[in-house]
Amino acid sequence: MRTVTSAVALVALIFISGVFAQEKFEVVPDTVGIGLQKNFDVVDFYSSDEKRCVRYDLGNPWSTNVTGWIEVGGDLEKYFVGNEPEEVFVPSGTFRYNASCCLLPIYACFKFPYVLNDTYFTGRVSSAFRVGESRRVGGTGSATGSSVAYTLTVHIMPLTELVFRAGETKCLDIYGVGKRCFSAPWVVLSDTTEKVNIEGHEVMFIYKNNLAVILLVVALVAAFYFWFRSKRKKDL
Repeated sequence: MRTVTSAVALVALIFISGVFAQEKFEVVPDTVGIGLQKNFDVVDFYSSDEKRCVRYDLGNPWSTNVTGWIEVGGDLEKYFVGNEPEEVFVPSGTFRYNASCCLLPIYACFKFPYVLNDTYFTGRVSSAFRVGESRRVGGTGSATGSSVAYTLTVHIMPLTELVFRAGETKCLDIYGVGKRCFSAPWVVLSDTTEKVNIEGHEVMFIYKNNLAVILLVVALVAAFYFWFRSKRKKDL
């Protein structure tokens, strides 16, 4: 009878592990698993080549310590670049309503292409686990599994401006267009803006001045000239 009761409790916990109901959990003896709490269904990012991360939280209302991480599927999978941290040790009894310890944060990180129009990428996010503290690579954990998956939609807002240093070249991976490269002038005496048309979409290019560098180069050339001229006079 005890075995049946424990099995029923475990199944129930697996199905609610993703939502962490408001009641305080009791740790179920001789069970193993992991829970995932989402913080967002939809996130917004501006077009950029920077890494973008979405926070989730891991919990473990079961009786066995586990190591957890985030897995991503669907259209988001091709843009997923990993977890920060890579994985998290989640001790038994780690859940929101335990006053002694809280859910543990972990970030799912992505690198998206630039876009010229509002673009949405959707995928599934779940947490996976292994028993104990061993690493995924070469780990020896004997039990693995995952939580209920959530849907995540990432909204990438259109590219509106690019900032260049004088003489800088930037190559952009643009969604639906491919790679395009753009260069700033080598000499920019004051900050300058230029409207550039990319596939029918207007983007503001901002060129940052390099006046200080130019003045430094001129000063060095002038100093060398006067030094060289003075040396020649002494030699004569």
